[in-house]
Amino acid sequence: MRQGTVMVMAAAVLLVGCGGPRIEWSNERGGIVTYAGSTEEQAMDVADDHCGKSGRKARVSNLNVADAKVTFDCVK
Repeated sequence: MRQGTVMVMAAAVLLVGCGGPRIEWSNERGGIVTYAGSTEEQAMDVADDHCGKSGRKARVSNLNVADAKVTFDCVK
């Protein structure tokens, strides 16, 4: 029984990393993308999609590799 619990928990940990980059916080001026388990390029694709909704492009304003977070601004 204990071994089964460990296996379920290990699978859950692996699945958390499979979600790809996601927007942690955003508004019309920019936001923060968490990209653990993905690349910085994939994170910027997510940011570009967000900014594209208002006819803008994403520009990196801060890259925190240790925390796997990209802060971006939406610019014209």
